[in-house]
Amino acid sequence: MAPSCRTHVDIVLRRLQANNVTLWDIISVIRSSENELHETVRESLEKNSAHLLSWLLGAPQTRESTMVRVFETVTKVLCKEMLELSLAESGLHFGVSTATAAQLEDSFMLRDLEDPETGEREQDLSEIGGDGVELVEVEGESERPRKRQRKAGERNTAVTLIVSRLVFCVCVMAQNTNGRCNLLQSFLGIFSHSTGTPARVIDVLSHAGLSISASSIDNAVNSLSKESMCAIKKSVQTLQTVFAYDNFDIDFKTAHPTVEHQSTFVSSTSATTIPLYGVTDPADLRCSEQIHQQLLDSHVAASILTGKFTLKDLRIFHKEDTYGKKTDGQRLSPRANNFAWHVRDILIHHGGHHFEFLKADHGQPEPIEVIPLHKTTQTPCRAM
Repeated sequence: MAPSCRTHVDIVLRRLQANNVTLWDIISVIRSSENELHETVRESLEKNSAHLLSWLLGAPQTRESTMVRVFETVTKVLCKEMLELSLAESGLHFGVSTATAAQLEDSFMLRDLEDPETGEREQDLSEIGGDGVELVEVEGESERPRKRQRKAGERNTAVTLIVSRLVFCVCVMAQNTNGRCNLLQSFLGIFSHSTGTPARVIDVLSHAGLSISASSIDNAVNSLSKESMCAIKKSVQTLQTVFAYDNFDIDFKTAHPTVEHQSTFVSSTSATTIPLYGVTDPADLRCSEQIHQQLLDSHVAASILTGKFTLKDLRIFHKEDTYGKKTDGQRLSPRANNFAWHVRDILIHHGGHHFEFLKADHGQPEPIEVIPLHKTTQTPCRAM
């Protein structure tokens, strides 16, 4: 009968004791050796390192010392990665005094947010986490697509929340490691300023490492304002930009009104510049003369301009009107069709359950001279 593995191990251990050599001495030599004879043993140790670590953590005599060593190793690895993450090469540095709109747009301002409840464009992320709910299909029944999408959306929401919290914690630790690593804090500070967050709240967030200071926020806003001013000048000089104005009211209330500092109500005007789409020649915008000429060529328009609008002009106007006339094969004119659509819309949304049967065929009103939609950018001006 051939000797067992245990017998061979006993023989090796006796030889080691006879030569005053420990198992750790063997591991130390093999770990740093380049001898091909030791390669097989080193590969075996590396392959079974997880089992060896589990045995050390499970043994009462070595559990505490092994845990201490493991935590020290993990701490060193995390500290090294955190130092690398806090360097400028990682892209987490944000210069508030040289802040630009492009830096904000590349981060969160223009991010397309999908509704996690739909699950249409998002993949199911249950394999990397989530709420841990196992989906069990009932035999003979299959889940509807909407139900599967909803459950996938719920799991994706849970995973997204976990990832967001991890990113938030990492950014806070990176900022504590390197004060210049302030990307998240800068975004939160600028966002707080845009929403009118009180200065005391910003100071609390700044001391907690969650935001930049109020003075740094002012520097970032000044930098963004200078960039906007240059963009407005450059856009206006092309003569292909329009100004849009809007009025708003502000009531400046004071905690303790006095004669010098009373509660004041201010009416201001905001403005923004919008580039015109499809305009390549500024001369195309000089159309007032042509419009007036076309109005003068029309008999009705000429009467309106001169202030002499008669019954005859009204008859001519209705004859020239095509929007109010029925076309061949149609019971109603385009104008009447749109009026009917609005009546149905009122009945469906405000008439209770009595008119719900109309909702399936309600649709949308017929468009007339549709202006195509184009994505554009605008540069806001200061309020006046």
